Amino acid sequence: MKMTDKERFRHLMAHPNYWKDETIQKEANALGKKIWNQSSKRPRKMIQVRLGDKVVLTGTCVEIAKRSNLSETHIKNLARQNGMDSFGKTYRYLEGPL
Repeated sequence: MKMTDKERFRHLMAHPNYWKDETIQKEANALGKKIWNQSSKRPRKMIQVRLGDKVVLTGTCVEIAKRSNLSETHIKNLARQNGMDSFGKTYRYLEGPL
């Protein structure tokens, strides 16, 4: 019976000589990179920032965070709630593609 990558990774991490044997560490690191690179890469949702009736910014949370003083997580939370920040700007997710 052949082990999957995740099972092999768990087995190597639980190995008693993991911290002493460099070959075990290298194999575990290589498997870890392979496993975590397979995770789903979803496209980020577009967020629109409005000040009153005027559209101020449109972009992903990463792009908006670079141009403002808010974190990506805070911007996502505001957009999910159609919330307003302390400056009076409202954040909301756009429904369709631009």
